[in-house]
Amino acid sequence: MPEPVEWLADGTPRSPRFQDIYRSTTGGLAQARHVFLRGCGLPAAWAGQRQWRILETGFGLGLNFLATWHAWKDDPQRPRMLHFASLEAWPVAAADLLRSAAAHPELEPLAQQLAAQWIGLLPGVHRLSFEDGHVLLTLDVRDVQDALRERSCRADSVFLDGFDPQRNPRMWEQHTLKAVARHCRRGTRLATWTVAGEVRRELVQCGFAVERTEGLAPKRHCLAAVFDPAWSPKGAPAPTEVAPARCVVVGAGLAGAAAAARLGRPGRACRPGAPRLAGHRAGPGRCTGGRRLGAARRPVGAACVGRRRPAVAPDPLRRAHDAALRMHVPARGR
Repeated sequence: MPEPVEWLADGTPRSPRFQDIYRSTTGGLAQARHVFLRGCGLPAAWAGQRQWRILETGFGLGLNFLATWHAWKDDPQRPRMLHFASLEAWPVAAADLLRSAAAHPELEPLAQQLAAQWIGLLPGVHRLSFEDGHVLLTLDVRDVQDALRERSCRADSVFLDGFDPQRNPRMWEQHTLKAVARHCRRGTRLATWTVAGEVRRELVQCGFAVERTEGLAPKRHCLAAVFDPAWSPKGAPAPTEVAPARCVVVGAGLAGAAAAARLGRPGRACRPGAPRLAGHRAGPGRCTGGRRLGAARRPVGAACVGRRRPAVAPDPLRRAHDAALRMHVPARGR
């Protein structure tokens, strides 16, 4: 079941689980722009970059993602690809995402697209694709420390978000912040709304240069930080930028067509439209061992066992991927 949200009389969303509100009383969009985008120097920091990777520690009602996506769309110097990776152990219902964004007309069209793919969020990793693959949302539905331990990526920006440290201490404790630091490169900028002394001290110990900046009312301050440790950072190696090239996929069945569609997606090593399929003369997807029907089934992890949810749920990535796949597999008549 989706995580319940309690909507107060003034429209403020509140979490019954953590007994805390989801956003500042000033408004979620104002907080997203002032605390997180401004705190990480965005959109200026991504100007002219080929891609930009953002790590967020709590998706909540999605306003940080929607505000970032909107800023990306409005920026003529935006990177070709925006990859937003967010962790959320307790995803809310699509209706609550839409209700949260309803107060901001500029975000409503984006929220509608997000809600359309907000289906079947079983524990695990989900990839949602927007803007013809130029905007990717990777949503990791599980405990924050488990997710950070198993992920392997380098972030250009970090949105350190979550409920109050006293309400949800696991989100802010040393093990979590160390795991966040392992996903940073030297120069990664981090922003958060809390200025709790313990959080500041832990960030400094993890290699961040921390600064208190002007906050958003009713808070006087928020935090901005830069990852610049005195030691050589460990963790995932910094990604190597590879210039897009041409490639050939040998085998034009469903697997080959799917591989070609993926390789041609923005941010991959091939130029748009560059992957070529070499295979059966009947054409892509035509040689499938005589089978006229294919089925896609998501594996269900051990974390789902015993939950009162369907054993197999619709896969947002598969549905989003269908359009790209159809570019390489022509429709077959009866």
